[in-house]
Amino acid sequence: MKKTISIVLMLVMILSLSVATFANAEQATPASVVTPVPAAAPVRASDETANAQIQYLFNNFNTFKQPESDGNKWSYAVTDLNHNGLLELLAASVQGSGRYTYVMAWEMGEDLNSVTPIQVNVPEDESFPDILTDSADTFYNQVSNTWIYMFYDNIVFSADEAYYAKCAVKLADDGLSFQQLAIQHNQAAGGIVNTAYMDNSGNPITGEQYNAAGTEGPAQLIKSSTNFEWVDAASVTSQNALFNSYAVFKGMMQPSSKTAQPVQAPVNTQNGGFLTITKNPTNESRTVGGTAYFVANASTWTSLSWTLVSPQGGEYNADGFVKMFPYAKVSGAGSTTLTVANVSTDMNGWSVYC
Repeated sequence: MKKTISIVLMLVMILSLSVATFANAEQATPASVVTPVPAAAPVRASDETANAQIQYLFNNFNTFKQPESDGNKWSYAVTDLNHNGLLELLAASVQGSGRYTYVMAWEMGEDLNSVTPIQVNVPEDESFPDILTDSADTFYNQVSNTWIYMFYDNIVFSADEAYYAKCAVKLADDGLSFQQLAIQHNQAAGGIVNTAYMDNSGNPITGEQYNAAGTEGPAQLIKSSTNFEWVDAASVTSQNALFNSYAVFKGMMQPSSKTAQPVQAPVNTQNGGFLTITKNPTNESRTVGGTAYFVANASTWTSLSWTLVSPQGGEYNADGFVKMFPYAKVSGAGSTTLTVANVSTDMNGWSVYC
């Protein structure tokens, strides 16, 4: 009853500048600033505590490793979904003829020398969303200090019919849970794909409402993207595999996509086809005054645009970005290559998406 479709809904990469010194920097005056609502700041594990936690997970990995068979393979990822500084080990597997996704999870204890199983909440006869992917749109609510990750549950009934349920996943005190937000139904007939969208109650909605489902909210809702690195048990021969998995989650490395199964929902284009991403942008690290290039491409696209996002969640087009940084030069905002010249330390932590 499930999927295997490799199409990405959105491209989001991080512009991270690696700079040792910066002299005589011109101070840019922001044209507009998103003022954060006072709230508890996310906690991030220090390098020392993160290393201690990863060492514990590696030393005890055999206790987390799940039994496998030909049709029952498991993958693992190290994350901090609730950003409380205590890492989680996630285990996920797609099994059976219905291709159901099963998930198990553990969180490190505050003593950094123990773990607690995380309750995974799945309604009866349902499957967890397809988290075996290498990225997810992410939304942070500064008021509730809550992190939401968008995943998709792709259910393929036949070669001509499929459903794509958009789901919001979060880790809270009651465990790891998800909420289905909206559904896309594709039905092919005579070589034409007819697409319908529904809310969670089955009421008709527009494609725009489907794409926006779960993203509506107050100004303090900050959008970003999170990467995941899934590894199989055979790859965990040293703690490096788990360390790299966490480094990908933190945004310090790119996912290898060796074991991930990218199954995010497709974008339906005007001609009834599907927009398949053929090139994702990659992280750029430049010294002051250098030029960063972000490249994205896809099949059958008719137009594209780039958006630059501040660390506070403010979104700007190329002109707005230049107003923020008058010394910067931005070109290619309507092409597959976005060029940002004369980068500065002030841009550290900004992200872009196409």
